[in-house]
Amino acid sequence: MICPRSGSSSPSATPSTSADKHNRLSSQGACGALFTSHQTATFRRVPRHFPFVITKVEYKYGRLLAVRDCIGRMMNSGKTASAFLAFILGCMCSPAQQTGTVLGSAPGSALGHSLRAVPVTPPAPTCESPGVQGGNASPSLPDMLFLRPIDELVCLRHRDGHSEKLLKGGPWMQVSPGGNQVAYWLPEKHELHVFSLSNRKDVALHSVPDGNMRQIVWSSNGQALAYLLTGTNVRGLRVVDMRSGARHVITGIFGTLAASPDPDYLIGVNAEGVHRIKIADGRQDLIAAVEDAADGAYSPRGTWLGVLASQPSTSTATDDEPDCTGGTFALILQKTVAKHVIKVPFPPGFDSVLDFAFAPDESALAVTFGAAACDYPGDVARVYLFSLASHKLNPISPPDRLSVKAHWSPESRVVIYSDYSGSDSPLIAFDTQTGQATRLTNPDQWGPDEFLAWCAEAR
Repeated sequence: MICPRSGSSSPSATPSTSADKHNRLSSQGACGALFTSHQTATFRRVPRHFPFVITKVEYKYGRLLAVRDCIGRMMNSGKTASAFLAFILGCMCSPAQQTGTVLGSAPGSALGHSLRAVPVTPPAPTCESPGVQGGNASPSLPDMLFLRPIDELVCLRHRDGHSEKLLKGGPWMQVSPGGNQVAYWLPEKHELHVFSLSNRKDVALHSVPDGNMRQIVWSSNGQALAYLLTGTNVRGLRVVDMRSGARHVITGIFGTLAASPDPDYLIGVNAEGVHRIKIADGRQDLIAAVEDAADGAYSPRGTWLGVLASQPSTSTATDDEPDCTGGTFALILQKTVAKHVIKVPFPPGFDSVLDFAFAPDESALAVTFGAAACDYPGDVARVYLFSLASHKLNPISPPDRLSVKAHWSPESRVVIYSDYSGSDSPLIAFDTQTGQATRLTNPDQWGPDEFLAWCAEAR
C-alpha cells in the first residue's frame, strides 16, 4: 500500500494575547523536549514508521491541555516538526516519565498540573464521507467503486452520493472490465479471491501457502483472470478461464502486465519494450521496442499505446553521499497502425510522469506530472490534459495541491483524481466542460481514497 507523504496541515488558531505565546509544555525525565502551542494545534500527517500518533493539543481555561494518543499506529502529521517531535519523545518515555509541567503565561511559573498519556481506541474505518453532500457532482456520475486503503475497504459510491462497504479486501486489487467482479489477494491467508457485486458472494479462487502476489490483471472482456506469483515452485503467468474454470500457466519472464483491446491477448512490459501475449498458448510478439519500458496501456479502442519509459539517471550519489531520489519516467505514445510516435512534453517544473489515462473517446489523456523525489508522490504532482489532436497541455488540478491517479468518466467528460495533500485525501471530480471541481468523498483520517472502477451494474 502506498503511504501519503508528509503534508500541509498547520495549527489552525492563534493566541488571543501576546502573553499566551509564552505558554510552554515541557515533558520531564529522559524526554526533556520543549513545545510551544497556540490555542489549538491539530497534527495531521506522520510518517508511517513512527509508532505513535499525536492528535490534538488544546489551550483552554488559561492553561494547556494535552491529549496524546499512544496507540501503536501513525495516522497523520503536521508541518510543525519540532512540536510533533516533542510529543513523540513524550510518548516514547516509560509510564513513569509520561508526565509534564504546564507553565503559566510567565516562563517558569509552574501551575502544578501534569500531563497524562491517554490510550485511545481509534474508530473503525467506514465508507461514509461525513460533511460531503449527496449527489453533488456535476454532471451526475454513475455508481463508482473506490478503495479506502487503511483497512483495505472496497466501497461503492451511489449516484446520490451515499457510500456503502462491499468488502474488506486486500492489496493487488483489480476490478473486472464490466465492474461486476473484484479480484484481490489476502496476504495473511495466501489466497486469491473473487467477489461478485451482482450476488455479493466471495469465492476463494486459489490458495498458495508459499506464494506471494505480484500482479493481477483481467482480460478486456473479463473472461480471463491472469496473475503473477513469487515464492512458488511453479513460475510463470497463471491464467484462469472464468467461464469454465480451466487453468494453465504461461512460462516466461514478465515485467508488468495490462489488458489488451483484443480479449484474446494481454500485454507485458519489460526493459525491451511492450510484448503482446496470447492468453491461450502464451505466444509473445514484440509490438513496441521502447528501451527501459516500465509500464504501458492501450487506449480504449486500441488506436494508441502509451508506454512509461525510465529516463537516464542524473544522480551524483556516492557511497559517502547516497541519494534517495527515485527514477523519473517519460510518456511515449505510439499509434498502433501507423507506428507514429509522440513523446509527451513536460510542463515547467516537472520532469517525470507518475500516471496517465486515455479518455474513452480517445480525444485526450489525463497525465499526472511529478518531479524526482524520495517519496510518493513527491513535492509536486499535478494533473494535466494532453490533447491528442493539438498536443497541447492544460492543467486541471490546483498548483498548490498534490493530485494523482487520474481516471475518466465513461462519457469522457469528467476526470476523477486523488488529492494526496493530506491524510484526509479525498477523490475529486473535475468537469472538463465547466471547469468545476467537486469533492466526492471525505475519508477523514482513513485516506487517501483511490478510484477503482465505474460500476454501472451495482445499484
